[in-house]
Amino acid sequence: MATLRFRLRTLLIVVTLVSVVIGVFGMRYYRGRLAQLALEFITEKGGQVVHDEANRHVVRVYLEGKSFDDDLLVELTQQMKQLPRLQELDLVRVKISDQGSAILGELKQISEIHVFETEITETGIEELRLLMPGVAIHTEQPDPVATKLASATIYRHAIVAMAGSPIDSRIATGSGDGSIRIWEPDCPEPIQHWSAHEDWVFDLEFSPDGKQLASGGGDNVIRIWDVESQEVLSELVGHTEDVHDVGYTPDGKMLISAGDDMTIRLWDIQQRTEVRVLRGHSKQIPRLSIRPNGHMLASASRDHTVRLWELPSGKPIGVLSAHESDVMTVVFDLSGQLLASADKDGLICVWEVDSLDLIRTLNSNIGGVHDLAFDGNLDTLASGGVSGIQLWNVVSGFSRSSFDQEFVSRVCFESAEGQIASANAAGELQLLNRQTAKVERTFKTLHGARGLGFTDHQ
Repeated sequence: MATLRFRLRTLLIVVTLVSVVIGVFGMRYYRGRLAQLALEFITEKGGQVVHDEANRHVVRVYLEGKSFDDDLLVELTQQMKQLPRLQELDLVRVKISDQGSAILGELKQISEIHVFETEITETGIEELRLLMPGVAIHTEQPDPVATKLASATIYRHAIVAMAGSPIDSRIATGSGDGSIRIWEPDCPEPIQHWSAHEDWVFDLEFSPDGKQLASGGGDNVIRIWDVESQEVLSELVGHTEDVHDVGYTPDGKMLISAGDDMTIRLWDIQQRTEVRVLRGHSKQIPRLSIRPNGHMLASASRDHTVRLWELPSGKPIGVLSAHESDVMTVVFDLSGQLLASADKDGLICVWEVDSLDLIRTLNSNIGGVHDLAFDGNLDTLASGGVSGIQLWNVVSGFSRSSFDQEFVSRVCFESAEGQIASANAAGELQLLNRQTAKVERTFKTLHGARGLGFTDHQ
């Protein structure tokens, strides 16, 4: 009998422990599901979010535009209550009143609110401060959410654009503060520095003669600069969202651009006019590449495809569909015979251009890949991504070497000896020796004070 009672007690304890474990995991799953539904609701309504460094929790919600009114704020607040790590809420040019803003008092987890150009009066701000004494209420404009390309926390000094001059050793970089800097390898400070865009500079490209520099920005505008004088030669307006790539055709007569509005636009440089708009992708287009002979364009898209277009007609040639996640970058080799593409899961595909055959796949160990570059010898491919740079032998498919870095945004071969230039989210331009796998020189931009997020926007 005693043995039976002991077994029953043991069974009861086991059942209790199992019930507790199931309850804990069930509650975690339930809360996680509520947070996911909240995230989906916020983004569906047009809000933007920033995740933490692990990309697990939403830490910032950014709401901008007249569509956000008092009624919608009530719904959004109920959803934001399901985000336990939410720290900051930004209300920019929203149609929210003093009465409507009182609902924010239910957000017990946040520590910071930005209110800029809303219908909330100074009295309403003071009432909000009394209602939420532990929350910092700011009335200046917050930094915008940077882009829709990837998930990472970065600062406004981050370099996300880089271009090497085709005629000398100068390197141009573009940063989140809207600035362009020109660097010489032997000079520790930029030899030129000017404000180019109201928002992020997402891409730069020198003209074939090296005298002009095109920039695409988060203000939806393309500007063409005289490199020496830093004067704007032309301003090309047509994109309705961030411009993420600009490129000159080899003859320098045409500029091609693409971005978050899912369009590719062809511009006549001399006439400063839009020649045509190419449509086909169903999601954002982060990168373009022009075949060295100037007769073909490749576009990478978050719709998981690479599309090929005839130039200058814009006629569709084909669609490459080997990727299963967002394609972040694409590049032709210098012979124009190979094309490489890479996605946010780290898969690199190498294609034979004329046949459109997939001839090799490479699996990166640096996480998602943001940029690719072929060297001049046509046998090495460099990939830059979330945790560094990896070099590949294109013929064998073997990885040759790697460099550890945080969030590499751009990479290119900078000299005949194969010196590599890279840019990263730490605001660093680095020159790397591919033979020794060591950093030879580091140039740093100025550090900003506030974090921004690359949101994984579907």
